Amino acid sequence: MPIKMYRDAIASAIAEEMRRDNKVFIMGEDIALTGGVYKATRGLLEEFGPKRVRNTALSEIAIAGLAAGAAMAGGHPIAEIMHVDFVGVCFDIILNQISKVHYKTNGKVSVPLVIRTQGGRGRSNGPTQSQSLEALFTQIPGLKVIMPSTPYDAKGLLKTAIRDNNPVIFIEHKGLYQTKGEVPDEEYTIPFGKADIKRIGRDVTIISWSKTILTVLEAAEELQKIGIDTEVIDLRSLVPLDFETISKSLKKTGRVIIAHEACERGGYGGEIAAQIASELFDELDAPIIRVCGSNIPVPNCPIPERESAPTVEKLIDAVKKISYRNNHGETYSPFDSEQINTVSKAYKSLVSTAQTNLKIDVDLERLLEFQQEVNTRFEEERISISVLDILTAICAKALIENPQANSFWGTEGIRYHNYVNIGIAVY
Repeated sequence: MPIKMYRDAIASAIAEEMRRDNKVFIMGEDIALTGGVYKATRGLLEEFGPKRVRNTALSEIAIAGLAAGAAMAGGHPIAEIMHVDFVGVCFDIILNQISKVHYKTNGKVSVPLVIRTQGGRGRSNGPTQSQSLEALFTQIPGLKVIMPSTPYDAKGLLKTAIRDNNPVIFIEHKGLYQTKGEVPDEEYTIPFGKADIKRIGRDVTIISWSKTILTVLEAAEELQKIGIDTEVIDLRSLVPLDFETISKSLKKTGRVIIAHEACERGGYGGEIAAQIASELFDELDAPIIRVCGSNIPVPNCPIPERESAPTVEKLIDAVKKISYRNNHGETYSPFDSEQINTVSKAYKSLVSTAQTNLKIDVDLERLLEFQQEVNTRFEEERISISVLDILTAICAKALIENPQANSFWGTEGIRYHNYVNIGIAVY
């Protein structure tokens, strides 16, 4: 199978779709003659000409507005916003127009539009050109959000995005453009809402997307050396989300880590964690952990830029924590001796306590009359009984008639106590 760079897979997907459908065109800053800042549209101008490969002014508002209008008028534009950091300039068009038109027109108007943009750190571009802002888009109903990590996925998912009749935010990581992978020459697409298991494992699940997947896979190889088998899920599609694949994996491993480059606070990993806690709580053997970008602007300097993102070391530490492994890979108990002793006593108490409740309805007024009659009758013998005496006798009689109420589950099945402790509650 041919090996291609990520950026070439992007260009290939666009070219194939432009040949297939003459309504498809691409627009953005410097995408024509130079092939874009990251060379992902190189060669398109020569094949399709300036009418379908359009350079635009340095105006995100113009790019988003023109693309939205063209899509509503029947075109299939691919609009490139050079950096995801710049979407703030045109965010109103995305938030209140592109994502809402289909709904506001009761389905009469569609917006078949792809907004390609680039995010992520790793080139020391500073805090205004290194952000990961995918969570902004996942908050907006009406948008689909895609973040591929490999050349194969990038091509297949971009072709699907171009053919979709809805607006799609397609976020490429600037650190992936020169990575290489197998990309077939044959026609193929990848459906949205279908995650890819990049590595099969049995001990812990790590969920991630985009360039962080490469870091996760590196960490998984290191963890294998100490006997921890890691399953790696590449979501690829954030909206729609493939929760079924997450569920199947977590039911197998019982442990999950969510890793992404965006800031932890408000990141999309929090949404995934919430869904897992809501739907799969009983499957968890350890707390959900997130390994994310620090809640600070992305630093300019290479070392703090790297250290404020998910790293192999951070992922390994997180996996050891929820796998209860020390630095030598040896298993340890998460509880101290006092906690273990308490749990042991609680367990022994549980298995030796009757686990069936017996409810007896007593007419208290009649009981008091009976007490008065008995005490009057035996007054000369100076014999008297209390209400508690009568209730105890009633309970004893009920237990004799219902021996199962004095039973418990033992190691060899149902067993009966040879003594009785009676607790009485009066309502």
